[in-house]
Amino acid sequence: MYDIEAIAECLKRLSQLIVDFEKIREIDINPLIVYEKGSGGRIVDARIILEGGSGPAPRGELRNML
Repeated sequence: MYDIEAIAECLKRLSQLIVDFEKIREIDINPLIVYEKGSGGRIVDARIILEGGSGPAPRGELRNML
C-alpha cells in the first residue's frame, strides 16, 4: 500500500501555499514519489510560475514551504 495520507498532506500544503501567495499562477510537480504507507513522499522537481515573475525562486525558501 502507498502512503495516501502523504498525498493528502502534500495537496493540503500546496493548497495553502496558493492561498498564502496570491501571485502564484501555476505549479508543476513532476514527479511526486509516494512511498509505502507510513513512509511519506517526496516532490522531486517543482516549478512555480508567479504573476509578473521573470526568474526562478530561491530553492531553499520553497523547500521549507513544502
